[in-house]
Amino acid sequence: MSARPAKGGSLTLPGGHDRNCNGKAQQMTAETLAETGQTEPMRTVDLKAEYEKSGVAEVLAELDRELIGLKPVKQRIREIAAMLVVERARKSLGLSHEIPTLHMNFAGNPGTGKTTVALRMASILHRLGYVRKGHLVSVTRDDLVGQYIGHTAPKTKEVLKKAMGGVLFIDEAYYLYRPDNERDYGFPAAIGVQVAHRDSLVIDIAGDASIQMCIQEMSCAVQYNLPVKIFILNNQYMGMVRQWQQLLHGNRLSNSYTEAMPDFVKLAEAYGGVGIACDKPGDLDGAIQEMIDVKRPVIFDCRVANLANCFPMIPSGKAHNEMLLPDEATDEAVANAIDAKGRQLV
Repeated sequence: MSARPAKGGSLTLPGGHDRNCNGKAQQMTAETLAETGQTEPMRTVDLKAEYEKSGVAEVLAELDRELIGLKPVKQRIREIAAMLVVERARKSLGLSHEIPTLHMNFAGNPGTGKTTVALRMASILHRLGYVRKGHLVSVTRDDLVGQYIGHTAPKTKEVLKKAMGGVLFIDEAYYLYRPDNERDYGFPAAIGVQVAHRDSLVIDIAGDASIQMCIQEMSCAVQYNLPVKIFILNNQYMGMVRQWQQLLHGNRLSNSYTEAMPDFVKLAEAYGGVGIACDKPGDLDGAIQEMIDVKRPVIFDCRVANLANCFPMIPSGKAHNEMLLPDEATDEAVANAIDAKGRQLV
């Protein structure tokens, strides 16, 4: 089993705490002088005392007793603990400090102690004040992903409420994405695919309205450097909403056109991603290649004809073998494509 934080240093307090802590305290004093411009030290901190007072040593001792071997893992946990002690001390002195990114990945075969290590890590974070509670909530894919579209969000929200103030441990997290699961769709699913396949090209083809339902996930893609491409077919009519109203409801348009659409290029840049726009067919191939070449999250605003239709489409209440194909979408077929019962489903 291996353990690593998403981001962090490697300051160490294993075994030889006594000989290292005084030197680190002197180093922090020197940094205090350099950063404040003072000629005399304003305040010092004894890292050894801070370490002992935190009770982290007790947690590491428990880890040694509970798990046999795994020396690299235990060493890495000690390094993370040392880094957190130093960051907390820097904060108490008013020095510049980073809030550590505490997302961690524990990789290893079943039975190698991943849950045990995560539990002890939760205790360390609690003792150092990085989480309010020391509890660990362990879940699997079944606890997070619903059985139907719209069920995942409330299930995930309930799990997050239970883990609030503590540590959420997702066991066998690689099962969150399943290539054969047709219920996963859209930008969040694309992010999951990109996490599972870091070196693959992942493109989410979306409409100008549907993407706005989950556009906030752009911050996740940027934060974790996931180069997902969002390719928006933008007809300024909320995607197929206008098409449904035109073809199946006698062209009775209702709230489907909007002049208040966001500037998707500026929106991408506001999140720290890349925005590309194209409204000329002759420029499309080059713009798509530019999107592919960028190794960052991209929002591609592809302007299409406002009244262009998208086929095939399945009228409400109909089966897959009754879908409308472009050559079959005659006025008569469209007029009879949806009955009164189907209209109630729209």
